[in-house]
Amino acid sequence: MAQEKMWSRGFLEERAAERKRYVELSTRSLIVTMGLTPQKPLSAAEKGELDRLRRNLNPSEARFYQALADFEIQKLPWHPAWGCDWYNIDLCSACVDRAPSKRGFVHDPSHIMVKVEETLHDSYFIRVVENAKVTIEKIKNLFRVLEANALHPKENADPEGEDGPKVMCACCTKKVVMPCWACVICSRDTFICNECDANRTSPLQSGPSPYHKLSHPLVRIRGTPLSGKLVSAEERLNNLEQRLIMLEHKVADGFAATDSMFENRNMKLESCINDRLAKLETFTAGKFDTIETVLGQLTSQITALHAIYRQAVRSTAKRSSMPSSLYQTL
Repeated sequence: MAQEKMWSRGFLEERAAERKRYVELSTRSLIVTMGLTPQKPLSAAEKGELDRLRRNLNPSEARFYQALADFEIQKLPWHPAWGCDWYNIDLCSACVDRAPSKRGFVHDPSHIMVKVEETLHDSYFIRVVENAKVTIEKIKNLFRVLEANALHPKENADPEGEDGPKVMCACCTKKVVMPCWACVICSRDTFICNECDANRTSPLQSGPSPYHKLSHPLVRIRGTPLSGKLVSAEERLNNLEQRLIMLEHKVADGFAATDSMFENRNMKLESCINDRLAKLETFTAGKFDTIETVLGQLTSQITALHAIYRQAVRSTAKRSSMPSSLYQTL
């Protein structure tokens, strides 16, 4: 009580720690309650700690801290699941490697799947997709080399030596086996095991990728054998048929969009031409009216000049026919 009245430094630091802890635990609890991902549920001890904070804190302070937790939730992008863009299927973290069906299509686990935890703008989304394709091909080639070395080991070769490729988790430095995750952003080959990804473990500063961040997009490396059995001809034909159907739909949609675009442009061009012709007709009609008015004025002036000329001729003729005595009298 004395520290509270004196506003001591220890009291302020303790309150700041309580506020930070309350906001952290409340945010994690809200993420689980609202069904958002990624989730890190509270343990029994953390639930007890949150209940203790709610009981001990002043109601006005608790309301303020709860508002901060709600604000943290509002800043999170809503990514409720992993999804396949090919068939538009939503998958949770437990079913990410399964092959569910929807609307007559079967999701193929071999589809490239990227996990993101931030909102991607269009320009950044294109770069992430391209980097994911490059990353997964590079990682597949690496695993092919490792598998070939395991099947046909060379004499006096040390697979764990400095010269051999290292495939270890960036968070726990354990050997990575498929299925796993690979970073799309890091320039180094950065692997994340399923356990560290589920626990959202931060990368080790002394590990192979110390600059990796939890917000980096990850691409899924499937657990299918790279040199296993080839798929049957029927499965390949079915996959090819489904891809052709999707391609046909995309081409049809593209042609429809192109036709609609040309039709709209033709309508706009026709409307623009009609407007310009109407303006030209109005302008021409006005000019013709002006010309007619000027011609009418010229005709009136010419008629008046003829009358004046006749009057002048008559006056001249009368004067020339009068006798000279009249001129003298006048």
